[in-house]
Amino acid sequence: MKILHFADLKKKNKYQSLLRVGGPESSVLSLVRAQSKKHHIGIINTHIIYEEKNKKFESFKINFNFLNFFYKNPFVKILKDFGKPNYLIIHEIYNFNIFPIIILSRFYNIKILISPRGTFSKIALRINKLKKLIFFKMFLNFFLHFIHGFIALNPGEKSQINKLYKSKKIYIIPNGFEKKYSIKKKNSVMSLNNEIKIFYLGRFDFYIKGLDILLKEFETYLKKSKKRIVKLVFIGEHRKKFGFSSKEIIDNFNKLNPKNKILVKGPYYGKKKFIEISKLDMLIQPSRSEGMPNTVLEAMSIGLPILATKYTNIVDILKKNRCGWEINHKKNNISNFLLNLENSNKKKLYQYGLNGLRYSHKKLNIQKISNYCFLQSKIRNYKF
Repeated sequence: MKILHFADLKKKNKYQSLLRVGGPESSVLSLVRAQSKKHHIGIINTHIIYEEKNKKFESFKINFNFLNFFYKNPFVKILKDFGKPNYLIIHEIYNFNIFPIIILSRFYNIKILISPRGTFSKIALRINKLKKLIFFKMFLNFFLHFIHGFIALNPGEKSQINKLYKSKKIYIIPNGFEKKYSIKKKNSVMSLNNEIKIFYLGRFDFYIKGLDILLKEFETYLKKSKKRIVKLVFIGEHRKKFGFSSKEIIDNFNKLNPKNKILVKGPYYGKKKFIEISKLDMLIQPSRSEGMPNTVLEAMSIGLPILATKYTNIVDILKKNRCGWEINHKKNNISNFLLNLENSNKKKLYQYGLNGLRYSHKKLNIQKISNYCFLQSKIRNYKF
């Protein structure tokens, strides 16, 4: 099968690869690498021609200029070099560059699939609601007439897409972790006297990621706890935007609370990221909106138990396979869990981590997902 991906990947600087802490960049590249072992794969990008050591897929760069895009038609060269693909998968929504790509692909009778990656959730749609409404009504809804269907990361996202576009085909193809980066966690059984290090891994977006609630609940925990053995570790990219500094908020929190119970680390990439998180005890994902967070899959792959909200679309897997717990944004929910954690059976925590490790290696390995979903001539839904 021949598959082209359109993903607007950006290289941050000469010292960092596209493998960031998480997000669509690493998800797309993980899928592409897995697919390339059995299929002919290419990536279309608008910023760089992506290069990596021993890559087995092709990379194309398109310079967009709407005044001459159709006149020069960059697809002619791509189709000549790559051949006509069975599918074009677009990993973007709010990007005007997808519209000429959709028209040209339809002209060449190429099946188009769009992967929204969480952008159709209720919370995501509420942010900049008026701009998104205009974008949908004036542009997106028209061009979606020309696509074959969507790719959802899980049944939860499939339901979100189906509410908006009932007539379109929806395939379920989840994110997965790359086995080459995963490592075996050491000293997984936590002793009663040691600190319990709970970590958040990802972008420091306080609202979408629910970090504002996490900090409030952690402050409540510190006020109520006598033992104070839980420590919170933030790992990821800090971004200062519009005068807002997540690092300053966390630093101020530490000034108000004794013994620096919050640490800020990273960002880390590739193997280094797995080495660092293997030193910790549990992942917390308090997000208000997600597609299917890579961080949860990565933590499970090395045997760490998970705390997550229903908005991560992965809670059903955690509860069914006894590898994590559901948390919510109600007052005292997270703080009460942390208080109960102080007296919990550490062997049970270890067993939950072990359950997650076994399940993730059986079901959430990106190579296994790719091999199951992408056959010689068709795509099929993944079975969790």
